[in-house]
Amino acid sequence: DAIAAELPPLAALDPQARIAQRREKFMAMGRDGLS
Repeated sequence: DAIAAELPPLAALDPQARIAQRREKFMAMGRDGLS
């Protein structure tokens, strides 16, 4: 999982943190694609 590899150790161990990171990346990509 490439995204997990980019996360800090604590975030990688915390499912909620991983979800938040994924959502943040996804939303950022969405904004870039729409603009």
